Amino acid sequence: MSIIKEVYAREVLSASGVPTIEVDLLMDNFIARAAVPSVKAQEHAVVLRDKKQRFAGMGVTQAVSYVHKHATYLKGMDARQQCDI
Repeated sequence: MSIIKEVYAREVLSASGVPTIEVDLLMDNFIARAAVPSVKAQEHAVVLRDKKQRFAGMGVTQAVSYVHKHATYLKGMDARQQCDI
């Protein structure tokens, strides 16, 4: 089954040393992990940065908190149903 049981997000450093977000989805039989690349061009996605001193304002702890806050909406959903998610 691909039912999402838990969602964990964390701040990690990209290959270029810029903070980015990585998320794990825990399901019945496996874990899915995705890391969002850090890009300068903003036509790809909305960038949510902390704008604080750490990492010269490039931190993503606010984005990590946002994922944790909204993770309850994903719990119980089938990860294969991407249109619903």
